[in-house]
Amino acid sequence: MIDVQLVTAAAGVKLFAALPRHLYRAMPGFVPPLDIIQRDLMNPAKNPYFRHGEAAFWLAMSGGKPVGRISAQVDTLEDGAGGVRTGHFGNLAAVEDAKVVAALFHAAESWLRERRCTRVTGPFNLSINGESGLMIKGQQEQAMFLMPWDPPYLGALAEQAGYGKVRDLHSFVSTAVAEPLEMARRMAAKATHMKITSRHAKASTIAGELDTVLTLFNDAWENNWGFVPMTHDELTHMAKDLKPLLTDECLSIVEVDGKPEAFALALPNLTEMTADLDGRLLPFGWARLAWRVKRRKYNTGRLLLMGVGRKYRDSAMGAGLALMAIEKMREGAHKIGIRSAELGWVLDDNKPMLRMLELLGARLYKTHRVYEKSLS
Repeated sequence: MIDVQLVTAAAGVKLFAALPRHLYRAMPGFVPPLDIIQRDLMNPAKNPYFRHGEAAFWLAMSGGKPVGRISAQVDTLEDGAGGVRTGHFGNLAAVEDAKVVAALFHAAESWLRERRCTRVTGPFNLSINGESGLMIKGQQEQAMFLMPWDPPYLGALAEQAGYGKVRDLHSFVSTAVAEPLEMARRMAAKATHMKITSRHAKASTIAGELDTVLTLFNDAWENNWGFVPMTHDELTHMAKDLKPLLTDECLSIVEVDGKPEAFALALPNLTEMTADLDGRLLPFGWARLAWRVKRRKYNTGRLLLMGVGRKYRDSAMGAGLALMAIEKMREGAHKIGIRSAELGWVLDDNKPMLRMLELLGARLYKTHRVYEKSLS
């Protein structure tokens, strides 16, 4: 018997947050996410997503033990074009059992139908602007902060439950962090009729740059698949949560004739420092993590957000601005000792960006899949 229970109490939230490490602890490549991050994601008082979205969470129980979890959510900021109201699922984790996964999806789909959704996509935790996709490739690669990890069998079980691919999200790794991007220099040199400059935003002044980042991000992504605008509250919340990881080299901004037109935000890989904490900061994990962060000795990092203003986005000039933003990030990453960087994710139909990353010598090493299913 599989009993799918709606999470309503603190004990359920704690169990929901900790479940992946209990299910996946022995699997190669898995690093438990921090419980506190998982719990805050579910907390309407702490997560600004709930100011424009609604979500519910379930646990699947069998024989008195948790064997799976899932969320369902509806975002009022999402455009219901063509009369299609799309809801989402997320936070999927389960044992290798098709009946468990089917029961979890049934609970999420029923909740979404009650809210008049005719289509479901996911996984998103909780938004496409958060952790997105189900990992189908790269489970044994370097674990990365704020990137989902899923066991190899989970995608097949989602397909058995009636879900099909809608998009793949590709991530690349570059080990050439110490090598300048000659391509960026050449492309910048071609635009001699414009004054193009790139700079880092110091960690102490990043709060003053958030409006610039928000405007560029939403402008850059507006017409892309799955776009949901990021709100000022969400970006401010992200910056506050990530403050201990921010360095003077983490944000690069490219300006054309004095106006910001591209940016890139990269972070050190916190997962390096939490791998041995088993997802828990108590009783001594807080002190150990604080000491490691203070030392700022990182080997890997991730390009977290990036955007080029719509004015230049689909042009050679736009590609050059993107390269300059990446180059400035590379300089900063090399300065703080990072030797390997994850670049992603990139949509599978974004051919110009995929080609550019290949030309830069980056290797495609992880793929996360977004699934969909009709609810009509």
